[in-house]
Amino acid sequence: ALILSYSKGLVWNVACYLNSYFDLIHNILYPYDEWISVQYYNDIVFNSAGATGDEILRMKANGNVGIGTAVPLKHLTVSSNSDDSAVINLHRKDTTIGAGNELGKYQWLVDDPSVNTVAGMIKLDASDTFTGSQNTSTMTFQVGTSSGLSSKMKIYGSDGTVYIANMCGIGNASPAYKLSVSDNVNGYTAHFHNDGNNANRNGIIISAGADDASGTTYYLVGHDGDGG
Repeated sequence: ALILSYSKGLVWNVACYLNSYFDLIHNILYPYDEWISVQYYNDIVFNSAGATGDEILRMKANGNVGIGTAVPLKHLTVSSNSDDSAVINLHRKDTTIGAGNELGKYQWLVDDPSVNTVAGMIKLDASDTFTGSQNTSTMTFQVGTSSGLSSKMKIYGSDGTVYIANMCGIGNASPAYKLSVSDNVNGYTAHFHNDGNNANRNGIIISAGADDASGTTYYLVGHDGDGG
C-alpha cells in the first residue's frame, strides 16, 4: 500500500507498507511488518511494525546513513539503545572453512589513478579447518606502499602471538629500534613479570653478537637521562 500525505513546511511524506491489506468493507488499511517513509526535501526512513514502530534506518539528504539513529554524523553511523553495543557483522555463510581461507576484510579504497586502488586493509583468515571447537584465526593489518599493500602486523589467535614487521614504538612516534619504549613517569618504564611461583619461571634472554662469540658485543648499555 502507498500513502501520500502533506505536512507543514512544504514536506511531502510517502509511506509504503509491506505485507499490508485493505479492508474494503470497513475502509481500513491494516499495515503489517516494515514500512518505508520518504520525506520530500528531507530523509528516507525505514521503520518496523507500522507507522508507530521503531526506526531502523535513515538516509539523510546529505548522504549520511544512520542505523539505529536519526542523526548520523558520518557517512555511516551505527547506534544501539540496548545493553549490547552497536555491532557490524561480517558473515561467511559456507560451512566448509579451511586453513588460509579468508573470513572477511575491511578495505580503504581511493579513486586516484596515480596510486593503488586499495590504500589499506584489515582482514581475518582462518588458521586451520574450522570445526565446532577449533575456530582459530589470524588478523592481518596491511597498509599501502609504493609497491602495493604490505603486511605490517599480524595477530595469531592460536597462541596470541603478535608479529610486527618493522619498528615498534611505545610512547615513541619515531622509534629507531625494533622496540623503543619512552615515557616520562616517576618510577620505572618497563616491568617484566613471569609469574608461577616456580624456579623454572625465568626472566629475559639476550642473544647477540657472533655465533662463535668472537669480537666484542655489548649486551646491556646504560645511558643517563638525555641518552648520552
